Amino acid sequence: MTTPASHLSDRPSRNRIRGARVLGLCLALGLCAGASACVVTETVRPDHGDGRARSLEVAATFDVVASGTIVGQVQQYGDSSSPQKHYFAVMNRWGQELGLVDGLGRIWRHRPHESEPEAVGSGPLAEGVRRLLELADTPQLVAHRAED
Repeated sequence: MTTPASHLSDRPSRNRIRGARVLGLCLALGLCAGASACVVTETVRPDHGDGRARSLEVAATFDVVASGTIVGQVQQYGDSSSPQKHYFAVMNRWGQELGLVDGLGRIWRHRPHESEPEAVGSGPLAEGVRRLLELADTPQLVAHRAED
């Protein structure tokens, strides 16, 4: 014969059942809250006007001279009458384009295997050339003659 006390010990206590229900409810609410979290995505598309490709001609060419030696070249593309419509490509002595300085003075460095250039800073063209070519002093920019 079993005693009433031993018979009750085989059943789960009401507190344990209530605790399990509360824990289950908290877990369910947590999963619902996590599943309904807001996700924001943004698509950035540059404004290219009508989307047609435009061919730019070299408007001017400059040799970059530091300590009496030609260390690179700068080519100006676009219309110099509008800062938004021209830029300067900066190349080392081997003709590799290292970056550019736009008409507003913003300096951008090309990085290998990167899709976007790195912003280096801003300033006058000669300062941008100095930064891109990693020169100690500001170089001289010597314009090519028209027949070159």
